[in-house]
Amino acid sequence: MPKKALVTGACGFNGFHMVRLLLQNGYSVVATDLKPSPKIKELNIPFIPANLNTPESLEPLLENVDVVFHPAALFDYLAPLETLRRINVEGTKNLLTAAAKKNAKRFIIWSSLGVYGIPKTLPLTEMSETLPSNDYEISKLEQEKSALALAKSLNLQVTILRPSPIYGPGNRYGLVALPLVIARGQLPLCVTSIRRTFSCVHIQDVVRAALFLSEKEESIGEIYNICDDRAYTHAEYLQYYAQLLGEKVTTLAYVPQCLYDAFFKALYCFFIYKSKKIAPQKPEVDPAMIQYILNHYVVSNAKLKKLGFELQYPDFTVGAWETVQWIKKELL
Repeated sequence: MPKKALVTGACGFNGFHMVRLLLQNGYSVVATDLKPSPKIKELNIPFIPANLNTPESLEPLLENVDVVFHPAALFDYLAPLETLRRINVEGTKNLLTAAAKKNAKRFIIWSSLGVYGIPKTLPLTEMSETLPSNDYEISKLEQEKSALALAKSLNLQVTILRPSPIYGPGNRYGLVALPLVIARGQLPLCVTSIRRTFSCVHIQDVVRAALFLSEKEESIGEIYNICDDRAYTHAEYLQYYAQLLGEKVTTLAYVPQCLYDAFFKALYCFFIYKSKKIAPQKPEVDPAMIQYILNHYVVSNAKLKKLGFELQYPDFTVGAWETVQWIKKELL
């Protein structure tokens, strides 16, 4: 009998890729989300609609399930903290409680690199201090702590993932904003920093790491950073995408750091104002991304690799081409 897995948020970016990987590896998969998407329907697998905040809808998902992959969350930097807590923290508690009733022991939960907040020391390891700096990050750290505590009392086997910003085909929010504005010719000139660097990770390596860790007893009760093998300067990232897209972006990298910071802080304030007053909706470039630009985010994946995990995309230049092809086909 193949192992049976439940994937929450199966219509989202992480969830859909997780479902496909599990099917490729011979798992029997049950998918859940608020409602099915056309792509998930094409996979011809059991789909059961459910709501994390409706406990009675969760138990039917977990019949004979061996492992739960839980990327479902409210990923919105502009949502109120109360709403984020209700879905990301309380919703996860509801799912863990239902799993315990149905004897589904193994849990892989998506958290976020954002729980570290603004880094004080680099590289960021799983032992680094967590000082979340916005409501989304606060909710994810609370999700981690409550899930690990509840797992002990319910005798569940929980592992936490902290992915760096994720890129790859299918991503419509977050890192995709930068190559997208380049592709549209909306970024002919950009102020960058020669000092600021960041880490990222391909979606396939996120879901591969999730599957890998679900099969490792050593990972139970542990937290893992998920990122590729090197960090990139902002100019390097932009120029490589511009090259693949056939666009020209002039980067001004030698401006004083104080002016660089002032520029992006002003941009941060603009997007906050726009999202609340001018166009009350999620902006293409969210304020948290600007915060990411203003600070170093160099992340260590040593703990994950020590278990024997090998990245399929160790460098973003390996996966950028397929991302560009998807952008051209789906978003332009």
